Amino acid sequence: MNRDNTLRAVLTKAPIVLVDHSDLGALVDFGRRVFERSFGHLNTPENMQAYLDQAYTLQQFSKEHAHPESRYYMIRHQDRIIAYMKINWGEAQIETFPEKSLEIQRIYVDHDYHGYGLGRRLMEHSEHIAQDMDCEYIWLGVWEQNPDSIAFYQSQGYSIFDYHIFPFGNEQQKDWLMRKWL
Repeated sequence: MNRDNTLRAVLTKAPIVLVDHSDLGALVDFGRRVFERSFGHLNTPENMQAYLDQAYTLQQFSKEHAHPESRYYMIRHQDRIIAYMKINWGEAQIETFPEKSLEIQRIYVDHDYHGYGLGRRLMEHSEHIAQDMDCEYIWLGVWEQNPDSIAFYQSQGYSIFDYHIFPFGNEQQKDWLMRKWL
């Protein structure tokens, strides 16, 4: 078995775990690194820094982690965080809809681990949670200038149903809202 297949077999079995408060410092560092690598080249350094300083801090993650209608989940490999997601329901959701729904607010995979099914596994995990909560659908927001993620979400059964404005530094960016009916 070649290295890629061996790693794929290991990652397929890597547990998806609920993030504990003691994990938040490492999660903030991971989140900042992956977010900046994903979007830094598409934004000004000033806007990127302003957003990271607002959204990716230990104080902000601790506040979100403490909310009773939010959860962070992660996947580790060799004691390193390699993927995570944050889900919200009820009052914690960024947008409100009349139907009972679950939001995937953040989902990121380390670039070195793209293509191993980690994003798909996290999304399937959120679907199980949403089904257990009797949600009608799962939804998420994705930047309109992120065609790879849009295509990935579409491959997972999500479709665009609306948009919202996402404040990013001194810009107002457009996010597509995508949902998957359960």
